[in-house]
Amino acid sequence: MKGAARLSRGAVAFVSVSAAVAACSLLNPLDGYTGGEVDAAQPTDDRAIAPPPVPEAGADAEVTCIPHLPPGRPAPGDTTTKLAMTFAGATLEIGGDKDGYDLDGRCTCPGTGSCSPRSQAVATPCDGQGGIDNVLGPETQAALAVLPREEGAKPTSGTDYIRRGRNTFFIELRGYNGTANDDDVQVGLYASGGLEGLPPGGADAGSDSGPKFDGNDVWTVDRDSVIGQGPFQARVEDNRAYVRDGVLVAVLDLDLSVGLFRAKAKECIFTAKIVKNGATFRLDDGTVAGRLRSSELLVAFEKMRSPLSTSNAYLCRDDLVYLEAKRRVCAALDVATSRADDGKGVKCGAISLALKFSAVPAKTGTLVSVPAERPCGSDWVDDCP
Repeated sequence: MKGAARLSRGAVAFVSVSAAVAACSLLNPLDGYTGGEVDAAQPTDDRAIAPPPVPEAGADAEVTCIPHLPPGRPAPGDTTTKLAMTFAGATLEIGGDKDGYDLDGRCTCPGTGSCSPRSQAVATPCDGQGGIDNVLGPETQAALAVLPREEGAKPTSGTDYIRRGRNTFFIELRGYNGTANDDDVQVGLYASGGLEGLPPGGADAGSDSGPKFDGNDVWTVDRDSVIGQGPFQARVEDNRAYVRDGVLVAVLDLDLSVGLFRAKAKECIFTAKIVKNGATFRLDDGTVAGRLRSSELLVAFEKMRSPLSTSNAYLCRDDLVYLEAKRRVCAALDVATSRADDGKGVKCGAISLALKFSAVPAKTGTLVSVPAERPCGSDWVDDCP
């Protein structure tokens, strides 16, 4: 498994809203999307998407539910057909309270959580129906909805930026037999710096110079998200993904910068419906659900300027808006940093998030570089107490 994705934001009221936005706007998948480090590919761990074991009779009472999970791996099937295809993201949105998956095998509220709150003054946030873990998504939607649009774009949507060609993401599907069930396919994710030939700001809203989503769009490729000069190998990939009843399923550790932020989402469940579209395919109803470590989320705020500062300071260190955002993030942590720590009484160290997307056939263009920015300094780190 290798991976990446990002997601994510007067008087006292303004500080509160700004902090809530900062604590949630990791899903601003908008201006850039650069990617993870090279590491050895590992097979998908099906345990990451398997339902938790049923408690034994006589064990301490525990509330259970039917976990909301992707379909399991199918039996081996046709291996003669091996299709390869490249998709580019056409939409990207923050998931709501019904989006995502049960990441930790618990039904928190009324059941207990899979980790311990970092402070006795706060309670672990509740799961959605079927144990869905997605704390950051609904909070992001609520917080960003009150902000003005940037250049006509909805602050809760990455779709507007994609439609103007500012950037998108690629999904590479290889070894697919073209049927509703395939027990062994490969999925890779990598990034684009924008539609080929457009300026960095992208096309104007409503312009006909943006992407057509007809399979002929040519998007640049962020060199930090791939290996080689072309054909590319994604740095983020799952070599043991599968398709069950038309649903593509992969498990990935995501590490991509999106827009103003860089965030790492651990053990993400990646799903999408594969839809036949004439002679080609498209991906609909896509979901990426995973865990954002508190330290990664907090440092990711550094590219946002503080709205209360007169010195163009960024959200880090002693900035008042940053400190309020940090307080809110630390109070909202709902999962351990790894599934291996679920149910072991460790302190919550991550916050759950789900993104929704769709993707259509597209072509890869030239390699481009997206410079890394650390406005708070390369030594800037932070975490919840």
